[in-house]
Amino acid sequence: MAQAEQLLLDAQPVIPLTVGATRSLKKPYLKGFYPNPAMLHPWKFAYIERDQSKWDYGMPSMSN
Repeated sequence: MAQAEQLLLDAQPVIPLTVGATRSLKKPYLKGFYPNPAMLHPWKFAYIERDQSKWDYGMPSMSN
């Protein structure tokens, strides 16, 4: 019986019941920070831009 239970537990599928939606806000002086579907960001590429003429006032769309 224990072996049958272990086989059942090992073979059970994992199905997500919900899919979360996230929103992201970004300051215009933060550069190198872009949206992606997994919301995993490579922080080593993010930096603060001090020159106001190079600030971003919009984020690229992930739907394109």
